[in-house]
Amino acid sequence: MSPHSITLRGPKGESMRRIAFRALTALTAAFLLLTNPVVAEAARQITGAQVKNESLTGADVRNGTLTGLDVADRSLRAADFRPGDLPRGPAGPAGAAGPAGPAGAPGAAGPAGPAGPAGAAGARGASAWDTIPSGTTVRGYFFDEGVRAAANDFVTANFNLPGQAPSPLSSANVNFAPDGFPATIDDDPTCTGTFDAPTAPAGKVCLYLANLTNLGAFAIAGDTWAAPSARSRAFYFTALASDDSPWSYYGVWAYTAP
Repeated sequence: MSPHSITLRGPKGESMRRIAFRALTALTAAFLLLTNPVVAEAARQITGAQVKNESLTGADVRNGTLTGLDVADRSLRAADFRPGDLPRGPAGPAGAAGPAGPAGAPGAAGPAGPAGPAGAAGARGASAWDTIPSGTTVRGYFFDEGVRAAANDFVTANFNLPGQAPSPLSSANVNFAPDGFPATIDDDPTCTGTFDAPTAPAGKVCLYLANLTNLGAFAIAGDTWAAPSARSRAFYFTALASDDSPWSYYGVWAYTAP
């Protein structure tokens, strides 16, 4: 029995204090009755009213003299029992899930991973010595300016193709597009592109002239070089400065491989 003060009830609702008191009184009375009839008589006259509340503890009660019938229902607490005296109750049902917590702060950046393996070698790029594939259109931009150094100072503009033409070019298929400049005398109506979007029919070079300043003293036409190997790779035109004033020209060209 725990040494805590407890409230005990007998089978008729009597407090444990009264029961203990009666037991103690009986023992005392039994002893005194044998030795002193006067004391025995006095003991028989003591009641629970002469015992101070909460003055009796478990130490005042002989072991084994109390049973469950002597304890009032619901008068004991868990603290009145030794650890392990009370059996564990069954597990309760699982509670409802709580709300999700706030998102945590982003973690620190991890270390850089190892370098990956080298990629496969790419395909070989186009070369100026490769033949331009049939149906492919190549384009370029041209510009030059200067001052006439002497009379009959001719200006030659040369253009290299980015590859080899499948068949040699000729003066007949290197022409200016219609441009409104009187000095260009080989305007080709099949050159239907523009300065911003140059085009050319298959097998032809079309020159789209956007500016021609002080170079109108001589007829200008597209042409090719005499050497057969050069005709597959380049073309040109020649102009003549009109006077000593600065001259300039610029434009774009297009070629489509047949």
